[in-house]
Amino acid sequence: LEEFNTSENGKENPGQGFASSESIDLIWGELEKLKSINDQEQAHKMVLSLLNKAQNVGLL
Repeated sequence: LEEFNTSENGKENPGQGFASSESIDLIWGELEKLKSINDQEQAHKMVLSLLNKAQNVGLL
């Protein structure tokens, strides 16, 4: 199997690799925590952190 990621210019880049199931589980757990946050500023920071983590493990 070969994974394709879309670059900033919209072109696909093959071979970036797959995120581990542990990384996905960690990010999923963080997303679940996000549901319970009522403070908008805290939620915004958490979303930015999640996006960064997802990018670092190859999900984005």
